[in-house]
Amino acid sequence: MRELSLFFLLIGFSCFPYILVVNTYDGTCFIPFENVFLPVEVEENLSFFSKVAYIYEPPDIKGRVSIKLPRERLIVLENGKTVGISEGDIRISKTLFERLVEDFRRGIFEGVRVDRFPIEIYSIENVSVKESIDRNKFVEFLSYFFKEFEVPKTWIIYGNVNVKPKRPVFKVYPVMFPDFGAVVFVKIIDDSRYNSISWKFDGKVGSNIPIILDKDGTLEIRVKNEFGLESTRIVHIETSKTKRKYYELEWELGEKLTLPKLKWFNCFGNVKNQELIPRIPGIMNLFGFNNDTMIRMTVVINDKTPPRIELTDGKIRVHDMTAVNLMILCDGEPSEKSIPPGKHVVYVKAIDTYGNESEKLFLVKNPYTIKMKDKPKVIYLGKEVKIKLCDLTLRGHVLYGWSSQSLKGQVNGVDLEIEVER
Repeated sequence: MRELSLFFLLIGFSCFPYILVVNTYDGTCFIPFENVFLPVEVEENLSFFSKVAYIYEPPDIKGRVSIKLPRERLIVLENGKTVGISEGDIRISKTLFERLVEDFRRGIFEGVRVDRFPIEIYSIENVSVKESIDRNKFVEFLSYFFKEFEVPKTWIIYGNVNVKPKRPVFKVYPVMFPDFGAVVFVKIIDDSRYNSISWKFDGKVGSNIPIILDKDGTLEIRVKNEFGLESTRIVHIETSKTKRKYYELEWELGEKLTLPKLKWFNCFGNVKNQELIPRIPGIMNLFGFNNDTMIRMTVVINDKTPPRIELTDGKIRVHDMTAVNLMILCDGEPSEKSIPPGKHVVYVKAIDTYGNESEKLFLVKNPYTIKMKDKPKVIYLGKEVKIKLCDLTLRGHVLYGWSSQSLKGQVNGVDLEIEVER
C-alpha cells in the first residue's frame, strides 16, 4: 500500500489532461500510459464516454429529511452517471477517488470512458484478444498504452496479435521489354496503413509507380511506412532488344475489357485472366509482352451510360457507377423515393456525375396497406374518395374502426388491405 501511495504522490504533479478508463471485462480501471490497474465496481454493463460535470458535496442537513440524498462525495458526469467510493454507478478506491477530485479541480482530469475491452496486454509483441472485437475498439484500447503500434488490416480481430511497428514488406516485379527498357512494379504486402515509395536510378530520383526505365543499371527502391521505418531493395536491370507496339483504346466504365492472350501488367501488378472491369473513369496504362514483342496500351475510360431507373415495391431505384442527382415529382409535387398509396403520375429524372441523364414517367397504382391493433385507428385518405369495404360502398375522407380479422377492399379502384397485428 505504501508503494501505491508513493506512486500517486509522484504522478500527482503531472499537468497533462487525462481520462479514467473502466474495463468491464475484467473489472479494472486505469489511467492511460500509467501501468497501474485498480479494481472497480460497476452497477451495470455500461458503455459510454462522458466528461466530468462537477463534484457533488453532501449537504450538512440537521433533522429529518424525506428525500434520500447520497451521503458521500461523488464525481458527477455530464451524462448523469456518478463515480464514488461506496456509492455511485462506478465505485473505485478512496486513494484514486481523492486523486481524481483533486485533478478535476486542477483542470487535468477530464472524463470517464467505460466499455468492455476483452484484451490482455503482455507486451507490444504479445497482445491477446479473448473475444472477437472490431478493429476500431482494438485501436482505441491500444492507444491507452502505446504511442505507436501496427494493427492488422482485418475489421474483426481475435487471438494473439503482435502490434510492434515493423519495417515495410514489399515485393518488386521488374518486367523487361526489349528495345524499350523495363517497367518495375512495387507491391506493398504488410499491414501499414500508409507507405511512401521513392527510387533512385542513374542519378535520377522519383516516386512514381510503376517505374519506367529505358536502359540497364542499378535501381534502388525505398519504402517508408507511417512509423518512419524504412526498407530498401536493390534491383539490377538488364534490358535487351525487341519490337514495340502502342495502342490507344476508349472503353466504357463498368464494362468488361478482355485483353489479347499476353502477360499483362498495370500499376497494381499482373492482370489475371486477361480481364479487367474499370471502376473509375480516367486513363489506365497496360503493358503486355510475348516473346520479342512489347505492347503498351493506354485505355481511356469514359462514362457515357445514363442512370437506369426502376420502380419496384412503390420505391424509385437508380443504378449507376457514379453518384446520381435525383428529382422525383409525384402528381407534379416533389417527393421522396417512396410513392404514397393511391393512383399517381410519377416523373423521375436522374443525372450522374458526368452529366449523363435519364427520364422516366410512371403511372402508379400503389395499394393501401394499413396495420391495425386492438384499438380503433383513424385513417386519413386525403380528398374525398370512393371506398369499397365488406360489400359496402361509400364516399369520404377517413376510415375509422377496427376488426378482429384482416379485411380487403378498394379506395378509388386501388386495392386496400387492413392487416390486424396480434
